[in-house]
Amino acid sequence: MISGGPGTGKTTTVAKLLAALIQTFSQPALPDSPGGRRRGKAAARLTESLGAALRRLPLSDQQKALVPTEASTLHRLLGAQPGSQRMRYHAGNPLHLDVLVVDEASMIDLPMMSRLIDALPEHGRVIFLGDRDQLASVEAGAVLGDICAWVNAGYTPARAAQLARLTGQPVPAGEGNVAGALRDSLCLLQKSYRFGRHSGIGHLAWAVNSGERSAVRATLRQSFDDIALYPLSATEEYEAMLNQAQAGYGRFLQLLRARAEPEEMIAAFGEFQLLCALREGPYGVSGVERTAGADAEPQAGDRVTAAFALV
Repeated sequence: MISGGPGTGKTTTVAKLLAALIQTFSQPALPDSPGGRRRGKAAARLTESLGAALRRLPLSDQQKALVPTEASTLHRLLGAQPGSQRMRYHAGNPLHLDVLVVDEASMIDLPMMSRLIDALPEHGRVIFLGDRDQLASVEAGAVLGDICAWVNAGYTPARAAQLARLTGQPVPAGEGNVAGALRDSLCLLQKSYRFGRHSGIGHLAWAVNSGERSAVRATLRQSFDDIALYPLSATEEYEAMLNQAQAGYGRFLQLLRARAEPEEMIAAFGEFQLLCALREGPYGVSGVERTAGADAEPQAGDRVTAAFALV
């Protein structure tokens, strides 16, 4: 189970794990997982990022061909049936796989985790990726967060000694062997390669994850190049924010009206994003979408307001 914030190397790490498994146990590629050709956004992102990471590794073309090229949602993987709690794959009919990589594991609730574990074959290996500090499951059970709480207990003495021999680096051990199998399966990545620890985003992320409200305020008051605080206490400031949003989406809206190629519009859409913490109200998705969309003066047939509907 690998937990880490954005840019800490989760995908790169799992790509190297898969490469090591392929080099050690090279076998004919498994068929696509059930439902693998129909996927959600998270599955699509995993396929793209994992594929890019694997292409950078020194693998032969034959070894790269062993890596599955399609990802699936857990519901489709397990064969969820509409209108029923039953799954096609379960303890009596396990999944046909050797290694399963699960991304965004923080979103898995307790019932789904139970069904997933039940459906695994006895020899199956699972690599969970996620960030224990974000995207908690909607349903009951913060499974990833609860499991990762054991990371503070440290590795068992035997696992710490094994890792020290393998890496040549000192690995501190925890006390005893309580929940040893769980503790020894955890890895917490703390260094971000996307932004520095001393950057504004780095300071702010630490303060938020630590629950230090005073540190959050102090960080926002400092002068950083990558974050800025704009109070919206007056009507003029709110309108200025909307104008800034419209300017940020300007290139995307221009391409949309020009009926540009979809790939070009998607790339432009990703250059600027307006995130709302609320659904309703003037500062929520509905309020910002309604106000900013009305001011954008769309041409006939345009759906410019869709750009602002982000949470």
